Amino acid sequence: MLGAWAGRAAASVTVERSEQGWSIAAEGARLEEVLEALAAKEGFDVQMQLGIERPPVDVHLSNVPLDTVLRRVLRRRSYTISYEETEDGLSVSRVTVLSPQAATVEAQDQRKRPVAMTAAQRAAAARAAEEARLRAEAQRKARERLEHQRRLRAERLERVREARRRAQERQAAAAQVPLRRALWLRGQ
Repeated sequence: MLGAWAGRAAASVTVERSEQGWSIAAEGARLEEVLEALAAKEGFDVQMQLGIERPPVDVHLSNVPLDTVLRRVLRRRSYTISYEETEDGLSVSRVTVLSPQAATVEAQDQRKRPVAMTAAQRAAAARAAEEARLRAEAQRKARERLEHQRRLRAERLERVREARRRAQERQAAAAQVPLRRALWLRGQ
């Protein structure tokens, strides 16, 4: 947990929790003060590594989830948020603010380390790649089948329309035959 800051006047930090969400107003407050105020209301642990830059925090949010408040307060900093499962779902159990130097050194170490895989890991990766390739191929074939079925339906529909049009033309022509015959007989 964070230690108390003796001899320093508390900055303006107001934290409220309602059914709609969290509301926070902080003007020139230290990061520790803001996190302590949130932790007091929600009951999570706060840990801060040494060597962390501590510029004043200015934030004003109303009726937002706790995650949004934490991400806004901690933006441009390296941090982790740990969660625990409760009856109501997930809740924040710990917020750790990391030293920028520690985060950078760890990232550099990760880049320098060669990636060594065991034979079992290589085999698992190969199986996963093959399964992904097979899924992609099956999806492509399914899309092709659907497109082929759509084309067949469209062609069938066009043939039916053409057959109806021809049938209507034949009916119209058949209806005109008696009229032509009557006109022809009159003309004689």
